[in-house]
Amino acid sequence: MRKVLSLTLCMLALAFSAFAQQTSHWSYQYGQGKSEVYIYADIEMYQETINGFEQLEFTANDYQSYQFAAFLSGDMIELRGLAEAMLVPNAPKETYVLRFLVEGNDNDNGSEILFKAFDPVKQKEYDLVLASEPEFFSGDATIGEPSNPIHLQLTLPKETTPVTSITTPFYGFNEGKFSFIECRVGDDLTPYFVDGRAFDVLPAEASNKAVNLELLDGNESLTIDKAGNITATTTGAGMVKVTSVDNPQISCVVYVTAYNDYKTISVSQSELSVTYKDAPVDVSGQVMNLVVLGPEGAQTAGDDMTYVSSDTEVLEISTDGFMAKKPGEADVTFTLPVVNRLMKTFDPNGNHTTYATATLHVTVVQGVTGIQVEWPTTLATGQSSQLIVRPVPQGARFGANAAIGLSGHYMNYKEIVENTSIYYDENTNTYVGTVACNIPGELDLTVNYDDGEGTVLSENSEVMECGYTFVMNQGWEWRTIPYANFNTLNSLETVFGTELVEIRTQGSQLYNDPVYGYFGNTGLLDQNVGFKLKMEASEAPKSYVFYGGSLGMDDLTLRKGWNYLPNPNVTVQTLDNAFSLNGAFIEGDRIVSKENGFAEYANGQWTGTLTTLQPGQGYLFYNAGEANRVVTYDNVYAPSSARRMLPRQAAKAKLWDYDASRFRDNMTIVAELNGQRMADNGQWSVGAFVGNECRGEGQAVDGRLFITVHADAGEQVSFKLRNEITGETFDIEQTVHMQQMLGSVKRPFGMTTDADTVTGIQNVNREPESSRCYDLGGRRISSNSKGIQLQRADDGSVRKLMR
Repeated sequence: MRKVLSLTLCMLALAFSAFAQQTSHWSYQYGQGKSEVYIYADIEMYQETINGFEQLEFTANDYQSYQFAAFLSGDMIELRGLAEAMLVPNAPKETYVLRFLVEGNDNDNGSEILFKAFDPVKQKEYDLVLASEPEFFSGDATIGEPSNPIHLQLTLPKETTPVTSITTPFYGFNEGKFSFIECRVGDDLTPYFVDGRAFDVLPAEASNKAVNLELLDGNESLTIDKAGNITATTTGAGMVKVTSVDNPQISCVVYVTAYNDYKTISVSQSELSVTYKDAPVDVSGQVMNLVVLGPEGAQTAGDDMTYVSSDTEVLEISTDGFMAKKPGEADVTFTLPVVNRLMKTFDPNGNHTTYATATLHVTVVQGVTGIQVEWPTTLATGQSSQLIVRPVPQGARFGANAAIGLSGHYMNYKEIVENTSIYYDENTNTYVGTVACNIPGELDLTVNYDDGEGTVLSENSEVMECGYTFVMNQGWEWRTIPYANFNTLNSLETVFGTELVEIRTQGSQLYNDPVYGYFGNTGLLDQNVGFKLKMEASEAPKSYVFYGGSLGMDDLTLRKGWNYLPNPNVTVQTLDNAFSLNGAFIEGDRIVSKENGFAEYANGQWTGTLTTLQPGQGYLFYNAGEANRVVTYDNVYAPSSARRMLPRQAAKAKLWDYDASRFRDNMTIVAELNGQRMADNGQWSVGAFVGNECRGEGQAVDGRLFITVHADAGEQVSFKLRNEITGETFDIEQTVHMQQMLGSVKRPFGMTTDADTVTGIQNVNREPESSRCYDLGGRRISSNSKGIQLQRADDGSVRKLMR
């Protein structure tokens, strides 16, 4: 029976920029579906013979010459994507993998994906089938990995000759080569066994040279950890048994002797301050008292220790000793030659001398004549950076009447850097300044100095750049980098290293394979790009700092439907001030955040749980119009409003307990409860559930419930209503399947719950004018009063309300 891959497509809140991929046999125009699946696969090729099937090698040329396509099988079989053969980076040998990009829509959920290959030489199509039992996928829309692809089988008819392989067995060791090792205590011996340097494999061309290592009884000096790493930990002898993995009956023994280390050199403190007098001062005793040779009883290499001064004008070293000649600073470098026994064992005729070194920083002190500012090596938003003001010459003491001040402003906007301070550290005899930047850009920092005794320096200034700090938590987030110059970087790998799992921009993907590294076609990022990014699990957020950028961005064209919306703002902006659209906003436009709610444009204004755009965050924009529209960012940073900037906000506090970082996308719902409008008093909230697991929440805004749900495509979502004052919860009757959005302000999705149980919702805005309200003590109160109240109507009926 033919094996196929069955898949539930993730309905992503995005739209592809259309692009075409052409082949000579199949062609497909991307942009027809609003969700996508990336599939990594390799090919296993089999030859049909009279005796059954034999596997053949599918070569690099085959990956390049064959063409591959993916089809969805529903009411009819439709071409939905093509594959490209990609060379896997960093693989131990030349390795190719296919990456299929398959598009789908809501009605494709549960459809089967069929794969085909085309041989342009033979002009034949072949079905590709799964090499294992069919699997069912849902949720994250990436299947397989470059290092662990799914396997597709291509079967050829009886027309080729199967290829056989020949192996060369491992039959012994040449025990005469390097079967005895001398080393020092602390040496790591693992490379000499793993690389085969401690023994010869017979024959040299054996197919599998892998060995297992174990320590024999009587060992005195060696240890081996769970990973098989061998270390000489004490003096003495040890024996290592080396056994072939293929032939465990074949082994040899390598003998190891570990000696005390040769003498090393260090200093007991890294800095020394000495006093200069009118004539050169002998400070030999102070310097040499800090020199430490060890360990006790260790050998030397037979050569003398040497001493070098980095500045002989300040500190001269001669037969007379160490002479301090004038105020200043100098580094004394001590060098001691030693011998590497392990290197000598494997290369008896080579030069095995290495050198142990230590450095002592010597300051020759006199009174203060000025200041030296050690400016911060980096400045970045959201971080505090330090500068250090030292006396000149270094080591002199600041006087009690000295006064130093720190100030700064942005050169771009003349915005004062308010978070500056400076204090005196008596222990180090320095002034330490702290600078915290509000926005990225160029800064002019100034230090003013007055020693109180007639020496005044009007200013000591430095122009520096404040970089943008990009902070990422584990899991999925939607982001924008509003200030970065990626032209100075080689690749995204130089930025995120191994911590990145995946990046998606609109129509591209970059995947960090756990074995082969970065894989895909996402280019470099800047303030013009919004993206979805997933980071590996970590105990704390990861910070990345970008420099050399510029503020502001080009106009952005939004096509009909869903669009990634970059956010170049470096300060918090309201939805009304952040950007504008040609032709203005229209009814039904929607802005969606990852987990801070969403807003819909209705009745001439933005309505919803999302009220501001936060720096560094990315968003989705739903263009409800029938044509493309252009976004203009007018207020990336407004210097005139610098004193009235909205505060940077942390992630919105959650009313319900759930983890949104597990899911790349979300669903936004505008709903109405019991056909009535709800009061926006924070009394009621809605939780979204998949099974018993909470997946999101919502609150009332302008009488409607704005709900955000985090789930995988096709999952069924239920809802609960909670009274935030009493803690009571009530089931909502309706359930929905995960999709992109549901309901609108003008046509909300209808939800119902027990109207008799949930008092005060169904009639919250329709109280009879003649009703009278009382508190629990029977006193007449206003109907607008907060808390529990009793409402009596003219017909004598009484009901209890919670305000």
